[in-house]
Amino acid sequence: QLSSTTTTIQIYEHNSLALLFIIPILASILWWHESSIVLQLFLLDALILYALDLSNFRDGFVIAIWISALFLTMLSGFGNLLQVDDADASGSEMILQLLKLAVEGVFFCCVACWATLQFEW
Repeated sequence: QLSSTTTTIQIYEHNSLALLFIIPILASILWWHESSIVLQLFLLDALILYALDLSNFRDGFVIAIWISALFLTMLSGFGNLLQVDDADASGSEMILQLLKLAVEGVFFCCVACWATLQFEW
């Protein structure tokens, strides 16, 4: 006789809404960023995270996602501040770049939170 076991798969309820928030902002950050270093590090992070996910190493994946969010924010700040390193840069340009960095940092934190919510512990 076959045993009838039912498994329930729980997923984050607002996945589609979160992706509608994440994908356009990520595309705009990677497409219009002045520094190509951010895109290169993002691709490297994506490959490392994909390898961790394939090896089913959940704890390492979550730790790596938060570390990569921190590194992407720091590198984005480095790329932004290189743009205002000119002698002709005004104070308003510096404030705009710092605001852009804050928005990117909050976004990378939101992506890390969303990825952490995907796991069942």
